[in-house]
Amino acid sequence: MKKIKYAILLVLISSVVLYASDLINYIKAESDGKTITVEWKSNDESNVTRYEVERTDDPKVNIYKQVSLLNAKGSYQTYQFEDKDDELMKASGNSSSPQAKASYCYRLRIVNSDETANYSNAVSVSHKASYFKRSWGMIKEMLK
Repeated sequence: MKKIKYAILLVLISSVVLYASDLINYIKAESDGKTITVEWKSNDESNVTRYEVERTDDPKVNIYKQVSLLNAKGSYQTYQFEDKDDELMKASGNSSSPQAKASYCYRLRIVNSDETANYSNAVSVSHKASYFKRSWGMIKEMLK
């Protein structure tokens, strides 16, 4: 009986993941040392109202934080979100190394018109920021 329940659960989870992968053509994330750019292209958006970009710096615990929200523009569109250096420094915490390196994972929460949601696959990216940039960002944050 337990095996049947697990099999049904696996089929349901697989169908949600497959459905989410049908909603977007691709998703990718790239770092230039100052900004991480997350880009994706949609497929059919007839039922999609918005995309919520989520980020984590610890994918092992699978706790993501929403960092942006973009309304759907129409089917087969390319979207971009730029995660700026100040936000990334807050997410990384303090580091004393000359080159602070962090890995981040991004995913999309794809919200439908009935407020149900699907998740895209997560994409990871390594981000290097200089210690000077990180220190200056932390000083600016303390002065706010």
